[in-house]
Amino acid sequence: MQRWIQSVALWFKGQLDLDEEKTEVVAYALTSLFLIFVDLTLLVLVCWFLGVLKEGLIAAFTGALLRLATGGAHLSSPWRCAVLTALLPAFFGYLGKYAGPLLAPEVLLILLISLLVWGIVIVNKYAPAEVKERPIRPEKRGFYRKAGIMLVIFWAIPALFFLSTNRPGFFLAGSCGLWWQTVTLTPPGFAIYRYLSDLGLKRKEAKG
Repeated sequence: MQRWIQSVALWFKGQLDLDEEKTEVVAYALTSLFLIFVDLTLLVLVCWFLGVLKEGLIAAFTGALLRLATGGAHLSSPWRCAVLTALLPAFFGYLGKYAGPLLAPEVLLILLISLLVWGIVIVNKYAPAEVKERPIRPEKRGFYRKAGIMLVIFWAIPALFFLSTNRPGFFLAGSCGLWWQTVTLTPPGFAIYRYLSDLGLKRKEAKG
């Protein structure tokens, strides 16, 4: 993949007379687009196979939208990220589709209120959560924190719509996606991602 991306970046360099810095930017953009395509394709395939395509996509995009503002823990490998990006929303979609209709409206409403309170508290305390690969400028931290809080509050609008139109599966799937994104902001969330990033690596090093 990297060889192909580098070839395309060099082609852009020749066509547009780019310097080395701009060529690296092009290569990074191509890599990001490719990984987004892989993540989305794998997500759609897994959710479709499990019969939870709509629910899975709602869970994925709800969490992804909040992540744009708040940041969060990352895995060490793009491929690990792709697998987790597919499996978690699929699981949340499956949970929403089959567990959502079993819950009473009162319980779902309590879940919504609890999630909003939890989300506001966690985002206000931990967001934006940065990693060394993606540092955040100090003057932007307040903006991202406020944006994250607003996005958590905004979730109440589609959530109430899903509840009022008797679509508890969509509500629960999206709520799970939002909840998991807030977890990735916390120290335990970072610890989970570190564990998943190191999973299998120590065994390979021992064999080597």
